[in-house]
Amino acid sequence: MGEINKFLLEYVNKISSLSDQRTKIINSSIPKFIRNEINQSLNAIAFRDYVIRDLFEISMRQSASHFVALDKNSWNQFQDTIKLDLFSIHSNWSLEDGKDLADLSLHKRIYQNTDADAIVICHPAEIYELVLKNIDFLKTPHLPKSSIFDKFIVLQDDHFETQDKFKRLMFSYEKGLISWGKSLFEAINQIELLIFSAKVALIHTGTSKKRS
Repeated sequence: MGEINKFLLEYVNKISSLSDQRTKIINSSIPKFIRNEINQSLNAIAFRDYVIRDLFEISMRQSASHFVALDKNSWNQFQDTIKLDLFSIHSNWSLEDGKDLADLSLHKRIYQNTDADAIVICHPAEIYELVLKNIDFLKTPHLPKSSIFDKFIVLQDDHFETQDKFKRLMFSYEKGLISWGKSLFEAINQIELLIFSAKVALIHTGTSKKRS
């Protein structure tokens, strides 16, 4: 696999100066169904409160060795145009020559250590409030699906490079809320349910304080 990746890197470097050729190669390298799923997911959630343009991240596993990520800098939520980049899970090359992988290192680690096929990273204010107020969300009654918090963990530090077990919903102050699943729709549904449950937990806590 290393030799294949090296070959692809050399090949991409040769054509990287030709932007139209690079775009064609990226488009031909990413299956249409993956492009469609990302596009449909973005259209469905583009205007949600937790989608903060400069911080929002989304990716999908393309194969055992590669994943596709949204280029935030070129994503225009008001136009039906998106730009995707193809990355290797096991090495450091991408089809976008010189692409900085710093923001995508967490995606790589999750794909390496789980059976995730899609990852969404976002910043819902309700989750920050839940954590900042130190609310015991596990004891919140009357939730539509209380098991959602079983998938949720608040990380006390941000040393993701040493993390090898990833719950389906994780929160850190540095990265925000991380949700992964077998599809983008599953990852997004988890986010929606967690946000609703967080709102219920916040309401319950506020009501309890008023009564006391």
